[in-house]
Amino acid sequence: MTFFQRSHLFKRLATQVRYGEQVDVLGTWHDLTHIRIPDQTGGRFPDGIIGWIASRQLAAQPTDWDGNSRVATVIERFATVDRVVDGKSRPLMVSYATSLPVLKLRPHRVVVAVPGAADRGTLARSAVRVHQSGTPAIKPSSRRVIAEATRFLGLPYLWAGMTAWGYDCSGLTSAVYSQLGITLPRDAADQSLVGKQIRRSQLRVGDLVFFSHTSRRGDIHHVGIYAGHGKLLDAPYTGARVEIVSIRHSYLNAEYWGASRPLS
Repeated sequence: MTFFQRSHLFKRLATQVRYGEQVDVLGTWHDLTHIRIPDQTGGRFPDGIIGWIASRQLAAQPTDWDGNSRVATVIERFATVDRVVDGKSRPLMVSYATSLPVLKLRPHRVVVAVPGAADRGTLARSAVRVHQSGTPAIKPSSRRVIAEATRFLGLPYLWAGMTAWGYDCSGLTSAVYSQLGITLPRDAADQSLVGKQIRRSQLRVGDLVFFSHTSRRGDIHHVGIYAGHGKLLDAPYTGARVEIVSIRHSYLNAEYWGASRPLS
């Protein structure tokens, strides 16, 4: 997308839904479907963000989707799902943190359930972590938080982005922490409520750092991941890329609000 196209998304999108993420259908209107996203919550949407999506981007849940105790979660920036649709190969690239039910394990491939006509596909075992549903894909630690986040250095910022094609600030933090088994609310202000509140002098690698123009929690507009030595891993704004910056020697210093530690 061009800079102009990315700028046009500002405040027009609420969020993105990753491939395979389940949604509740609330209604339809022409070629749009009204949905709730149970796994993306917030202060205004405690049961999941509600919005409209193009109906063509939805598929009925496969019959073998439920009841699978194991899932395959993508741990690389991207992975390719090999599918066969109407007798033709239809490979599909999927993002980091995409999670699909496991149907069968092969020596070098994982057979997974997928939405749509294909019903199932395969992923390279090297690109995913197979684990029990409801458990972390990656063993949680503060160092692991920053190790996962740094793989996206240089990635262009995308308003409402929730995938490795482009993240916004809270999209990046929620994706990284989800890999460690911690589900964060979708937006920065709500994420500030998760975990232990930390004074600035107590910051350690992996903590979430929040920024606001005022002292009110509801005015928090930005979040980043503390990278140590006074620096922040930051997905800043449209036109910029994910980077590591000094908190003290940037505009962020004047807007520093507080920090939290989701990992106990």
